[in-house]
Amino acid sequence: MLQKDQFLFFVVTSAFSIFILFLLFIFIRILNLKRRKQKEIEALNAMIDMQEIERKRLADDMHDQIGPMLSAIKLKINAIRQMHEASEIRDVINETNSYIDVLIQDVRQVVRNLSPTNLEKQGLIQTIQDFKGVIEKNNIRFEFAHEGIENSMKEKAKINIYRIVAELINNSIRHSHCTLIKLVMKVYEKKTIILYTDNGSGNQEEQMEDHGLGLKNIESRVASFRGQLFQKKDFTDGAFYQISFDNYILMN
Repeated sequence: MLQKDQFLFFVVTSAFSIFILFLLFIFIRILNLKRRKQKEIEALNAMIDMQEIERKRLADDMHDQIGPMLSAIKLKINAIRQMHEASEIRDVINETNSYIDVLIQDVRQVVRNLSPTNLEKQGLIQTIQDFKGVIEKNNIRFEFAHEGIENSMKEKAKINIYRIVAELINNSIRHSHCTLIKLVMKVYEKKTIILYTDNGSGNQEEQMEDHGLGLKNIESRVASFRGQLFQKKDFTDGAFYQISFDNYILMN
């Protein structure tokens, strides 16, 4: 009789334990689904923030770069109407022509920021190499090292990484007065790591926050691909950023 009672106790205890484990499994499953949904919402919000930042950037570029040049050209054209000497008119036309050349370069830069079309044609690495050539024309040394980049990386990931790099470089040029930029991009077994530094000076982060752009744009892009961003807070002896992405996210 005792053995029967023990057996029944064992059966009831086992059944209860299995039921508790089942409930625990369901609870964990629901919790994971909620976390995954939350991450999807955060990624969507990051993407929305990023798009809004890019609209503001476009407006700022149009206002700060293209707007003043168009105004200057208009003034020069109006001035020609008041002139009578051929040599004087010729000088103003030549000066206006130089303004138009600068305007064309500004427009190309804005278009490049909007749509890096070279990515599809020549890939991420060569596009950054081309960007490197443009930067070095402005007396800034650009050291670029890479390993394993682009192997099976999806197109959206390439565009996202390019825009992150372009934003980092843009911040260095605008805010840090640097003479050296270093960029390292390497693919490991499970992670892709991006290291970025410059030798600028000044509180770069504070200046970027004043513009309402820059760092927030980088953070949004990193978050949209579930990456991790580490940055040095003190910019007095140059900037330092470390960005990592799971290869699964970049390639699937």
